[in-house]
Amino acid sequence: MRTLARFFIILLCLMLPTYLAYADVKKIQFRDETLSLPVPDSWVLAYQAQNDSEVIREFIPHGQTVEKWTDMITVQIFPRLVLVQPEEFLKKIGEESQKVCTDFRIKIYPIARTDRVTALQYCTKYNKTGLGEITMLLAIKGKNAMYVVQRAWRGAEFKLDKLPYTEQDSKQWFDMMEKVQLN
Repeated sequence: MRTLARFFIILLCLMLPTYLAYADVKKIQFRDETLSLPVPDSWVLAYQAQNDSEVIREFIPHGQTVEKWTDMITVQIFPRLVLVQPEEFLKKIGEESQKVCTDFRIKIYPIARTDRVTALQYCTKYNKTGLGEITMLLAIKGKNAMYVVQRAWRGAEFKLDKLPYTEQDSKQWFDMMEKVQLN
C-alpha cells in the first residue's frame, strides 16, 4: 500500500508543474461549438478580431506586446475551411511559411483521431524580423469551422541542429495541445 501511495505522490509532483503552468482554461464560443484551451495564468488576451472569414485571439505573457513578443498562443477559427482536412491545412501553412523563412522545417504528427493533427514548424530566421520562430500548431476539424491553436516562441536566429528550447519546453507544449478540447 505504501508503494502505491508513494507512486501517486511522485506522479502528482511530476504532473503539478504542467498543471499549474496552464491552470487557466479559456473558452472561445463559435456558433454551437466551444473551443477550450489552457493558457498560463500570467498571460493576457492581447488581440482579438472577427470577420466573415476568420476569428482570431492572441494571448501573450503579461508585459509583452503583439509587436514585441517572445511567447504567444494564437487561436484562429476559419468557418470557410470547414471542408478542408486538418493535415492538408497544416501542409499549406508550411508551404506558405517556407516562403518567408531562411531555413524552414515542418514535422506533422498525425493523431489517432482524424479530426485533429499537430505540427511543429521551425523557422530559423523569419525574413521580415530577422528572428527565429518555433511554432506548434494544432488543427481541429469542427462541425462549423477549422480551428487552429498555435503555441509560438520567437527569439534569436538559430540553427536546426541546435534548437533554442529544452525537452521540457517541448513536453509542455505537447501537453498543452493534448488538453485543447472542442465541444
